[in-house]
Amino acid sequence: MPRTALENAKIRDQRRQDLLNVCLELFSRQGFEAVTINDIVHLADCSHGLFYHYFRDKDDAFLAVINMTLNDMKQLFPYLEGMKEKPRNGLRDLTSYLLEIVSKDRNRSFVHELNIYVSLHSFKTDRRTRFYNQLTKMDIKSPYEIIKETFVRGQDLHELKEDFSPEDLAMLYLNLMTGLISNRIALGQKRFAYPSVEVIMAIFVQ
Repeated sequence: MPRTALENAKIRDQRRQDLLNVCLELFSRQGFEAVTINDIVHLADCSHGLFYHYFRDKDDAFLAVINMTLNDMKQLFPYLEGMKEKPRNGLRDLTSYLLEIVSKDRNRSFVHELNIYVSLHSFKTDRRTRFYNQLTKMDIKSPYEIIKETFVRGQDLHELKEDFSPEDLAMLYLNLMTGLISNRIALGQKRFAYPSVEVIMAIFVQ
């Protein structure tokens, strides 16, 4: 018996989601620049034609990953918003939350999504601009902008380190968290060791 139009649509949606999941894991583990379309179709066990049926190119696939990631990152946004008025406490709460996520044996896809979101600042300028434009369309600030504003406010209140620029401190914080998340992905939950919140905060608190 032939499949119905609804059944065919569900199959197409599932194929696209399967491809997206492969893209997410590869981009998270290897970084955007290192991943090739050959890597994607090999791990997904599909043809190049199927990939190009759903995505124009690798950038388009990454933008789709960003969209998926942002939908799942909504639980993170209250922590980011809380840093505006109380920078020191907000940064501590965010750090504690991120460590809790990566230290527990949670949904693997969510950890990969977190890695993508936190590492957006590390892209080369042209691609970073394009990907940040996607955030702007969704009325969402980049992690870098939010963390930088936190350090600006924290320095004004004499709560966070004033020896260095907010830009440098934001970059340091995001690179530190990206490194921890990437290490968690590489080692797995059982072998992953991480510093305490107090140790990380000591780097940034005045």
